[in-house]
Amino acid sequence: SDSATVTVSTPAAGCVRSGSAWSNVPIASQSGKFSIEFDATPNAAGMDGVTGLSNGPADAYTDLAAIVRFYTNNFIDARKGGSYSASARIPYTPGVTYHFRLVVDIPAHRYTAYVKPAGQAEQLLASNFAFRTQQAAVSQLNHVGIRRQSGSHTVCNILVSAADTTPPVISAV
Repeated sequence: SDSATVTVSTPAAGCVRSGSAWSNVPIASQSGKFSIEFDATPNAAGMDGVTGLSNGPADAYTDLAAIVRFYTNNFIDARKGGSYSASARIPYTPGVTYHFRLVVDIPAHRYTAYVKPAGQAEQLLASNFAFRTQQAAVSQLNHVGIRRQSGSHTVCNILVSAADTTPPVISAV
């Protein structure tokens, strides 16, 4: 491989449970291509709760660029530009933990999201989705924003992996 991967663990104090107010977890500031993984557990059926990436702490849905959501129809979806969509119908069950992996390309303002239900294979949720319309020109992401309209969900184990863009050093022997 031409590039190494630098893994940066976010020192989130345990888990964050969504509420009616925004919860924000700072992550290392990203401006290129990176991936972020986390575990999320819906605590109710028919809930409406988002987990997304923002530049600065989120205090409105429009602050989020890349967003995954447990929705009231009991399926998981993601934000694609101006609306929510999904590349596959992935149902959720209360109390089951889902592992999310978002591959984010900030310069292109796009992301791909994968979901791995506990004990199952990883599934493609969102393929090359555009950032939320209001964040179409964002140049960096440095927070995870978590909120719910109804029900709640818990987010744990946030891990950011940034591609190392340093060229390899070649030395003659």
